[in-house]
Amino acid sequence: MTSVFVHGFLGLPSDWDDLQIAQNTNSKFRSLWNDLNNLGDKITFSTWADYFLATSPTGIKAYGYSLGGRLLLHAYLKKPSHFSSLHLFSTNYGLQNELEKKNRLQNDLRWAERFLSDPWDALITSWNAQPVFTGSSKSFVRNESDFNRELLAKSLDAFSLGRQEYLLPQLESSKVPIHFIMGENDTKFMTLLNAISPKKNIFTHAIPGVGHRIPWEYRVSGKENWL
Repeated sequence: MTSVFVHGFLGLPSDWDDLQIAQNTNSKFRSLWNDLNNLGDKITFSTWADYFLATSPTGIKAYGYSLGGRLLLHAYLKKPSHFSSLHLFSTNYGLQNELEKKNRLQNDLRWAERFLSDPWDALITSWNAQPVFTGSSKSFVRNESDFNRELLAKSLDAFSLGRQEYLLPQLESSKVPIHFIMGENDTKFMTLLNAISPKKNIFTHAIPGVGHRIPWEYRVSGKENWL
């Protein structure tokens, strides 16, 4: 069975290294930035999902962090049979309130402008200062040379949570296991986790001692029931 890993915004395939989930030769690490290069100007949740389904094997175990998890949900809802399970770290399944969605889109568009023009080091400092990362203890360093600023800005717009539907009701009849995994120090996402009603194939997991950036803060012991 193949395991496929999808990183988050401002992420890299190597972000999964420290978590040490992948211990076999059938692990594939996606680069969202390569995907977006191939999609050109047609960047939406739907076009990425179609591209992912066309370029990954069927029957996969899919692991996604943050934006990567949200993208995987869209691919799953298009073709559930493509997946054997989903493992979603710090993943938001959507906003219900239209005003919240509007405000989130406006905020993401402001960030998109900053990613096009702000000095890099100051930009990363501001990004890391967001409340969602308050519970994370690890430093988060990104090198400008690893990224295309235009693609970062486009992804903030196209994949804004303000453009995403509220997906949770569509997942409740899932025929494959879907694991939502949040850090206990991540107050906002623990609220999301606690709002999920347990279903036959919907599982929730709170990881003690870590915040939003689980791949950097947690080390797999082998005893987890969400792998």
